Amino acid sequence: MKTEPTAAIPAILLGEGLSVLGAARALGAAGIPAFQLSAGAGVEANSRHLSQLELDPAPSANEGLERILERVAQDKAVLIPCSDRWVNQIASLSPELRSRFPFSSPGQEIVKTFTDKASFSRLLSEHQIPHPETRIVSSMEDVASLSDADCARFFMKPTDSQSFFAHFGKKAFDFESAAQARSLLEECVRNKLDVVLQEYVPGPPSNHYYVEGFVDRRGEICAVYARRRLRMYPARFGNSTSMVSVPTAEVQGAVESMRKLLKAVAYRGIFSAEFKLDERDAVYRLIEVNIRAWWFIEFVAACGVNTAQMAYLDALERDVPKIDSYRIGVKEVYPYYDIHSRQVSENNAGLATIVLSWLGSRWSMFSWSDPMPSLAWVWSRLKARFEK
Repeated sequence: MKTEPTAAIPAILLGEGLSVLGAARALGAAGIPAFQLSAGAGVEANSRHLSQLELDPAPSANEGLERILERVAQDKAVLIPCSDRWVNQIASLSPELRSRFPFSSPGQEIVKTFTDKASFSRLLSEHQIPHPETRIVSSMEDVASLSDADCARFFMKPTDSQSFFAHFGKKAFDFESAAQARSLLEECVRNKLDVVLQEYVPGPPSNHYYVEGFVDRRGEICAVYARRRLRMYPARFGNSTSMVSVPTAEVQGAVESMRKLLKAVAYRGIFSAEFKLDERDAVYRLIEVNIRAWWFIEFVAACGVNTAQMAYLDALERDVPKIDSYRIGVKEVYPYYDIHSRQVSENNAGLATIVLSWLGSRWSMFSWSDPMPSLAWVWSRLKARFEK
């Protein structure tokens, strides 16, 4: 997509972290000013593409979006959510605020379904989209008959990832016995955190693929992009530390599943779907779909698919150009975590292989044209180490 400057109606990015930084840089490349709305901004606040939204009083951590937006001075601004919390809140905004703060997002029911793992599993079953076997857990009785064989095959994940991670600092739980599963479940029940048991699809990190893109308000799929995970850290439930853009033809089964799902629910907006190739039957199984800006949105934009700009244009009811091609073979690494990926045996990569791969790759967070977030991150790490 070309990056000519657009009208100076700003975008407001809801959230914090790499998702906000990546979206701000993608919007900045298109000449779109961006503000951050967050009660806990991090190193992304140092980006030259991002201004802080000054409100009086400042927003609190649990304050509702409607109350916050009532204090915003801009006459009009496009909302771009960067976390599940915010995508749920913008979906329920009043008509008055929607006209002043437009956004490109699925309807409220679709948002609830996609961000709740139990509801999402039922949706995939209904439309016969291949996915890992999933058992919804709502009480202790649901795990009473869990066998040792099940324990080797299933893991425990939350229906609400953000709340779960905030409490446990983990994305999911493994367990080695039914007794351990019951103990973990009891802790979740005590903390009012609903979970599901999901089959772990066997295979190395390089069997993970991501199908990402954008659907406009008319239901047109304007772009479909694919990338492959090369390494991850930590094992099983970690994040990508090395990846590469690949042609959609390489993951045609995953692309077809995603197109089928998007059309079935009359989807609108950004999507980032994670699949894993199941070596047992060569089927791409859909694990989850992010329906807002995600960590690697900047990488996808650098390959030629600027979904942040697409969301901005669509929110303002402007035409969204269709993207038929993008750069293939582009690699990105997250060096701080990738250096530890050698500890994951399934990555099958030693230190020399990992470090050499950085030479021809983009580096997550780092940008020559926008270096301050990276410098701030390095300083925060050094400061934390010296203060120990």
